Amino acid sequence: AIVQMEKKIKTAKKPTGTFPAVLIASRLLTNIDPEVKASTFKEPFVWNVLKLKPADGREQEVLDRLRGFKKFAEKSGNRSEIYEDHDGGDGSYFLLTMNTSWKNFVAAQLKGAEEKQYQEFMSAGDRSMYADGQYYMQANGHSVK
Repeated sequence: AIVQMEKKIKTAKKPTGTFPAVLIASRLLTNIDPEVKASTFKEPFVWNVLKLKPADGREQEVLDRLRGFKKFAEKSGNRSEIYEDHDGGDGSYFLLTMNTSWKNFVAAQLKGAEEKQYQEFMSAGDRSMYADGQYYMQANGHSVK
């Protein structure tokens, strides 16, 4: 005999006045472009951060690669900034890419991915420039007021 079980699906409750965010980690980073001021980050945004740790002696190659990512991200409509670890860090670099919404973020990413120059840039990557030969970490989030 076949028994069909029905499971009641509970809908999520509307969020209350406080956001249940938990701090997972905190780092002190420095923007490699000293002209970028904190005041340029006034509006709420969604973000993606990519952490890359250079292999020994390969820092310049990783920075050049990040500058290429930044160029394509901004050309397609996202904003992008490059940060480096501050004192006490592990020597990693971070690419912060932002937009006003996930819809706009993804649309810009897809637009950029269609470009032949971007595809050539991506296929020319040499993973040996990264410690352990791989991207180190990637995370998504959004700003809160």
